[in-house]
Amino acid sequence: MAAGRVIILMPVMIALYLSLGYDTFTGMVHARFVFRVLHREINPFSVGVAFELFGIPVMSGV
Repeated sequence: MAAGRVIILMPVMIALYLSLGYDTFTGMVHARFVFRVLHREINPFSVGVAFELFGIPVMSGV
């Protein structure tokens, strides 16, 4: 994942968690986890590999 996306959105996540009563560290850890999971879900390489594993023509769902 591009570190730029995490760095840009980190202050937003920290502010959100501070407003919810959590500390700064919790906001940073959660933001990193969320962005890492989201990146895995939409990574075109991993989607292409999954298509090949299941025998589906690549980009058939588009």
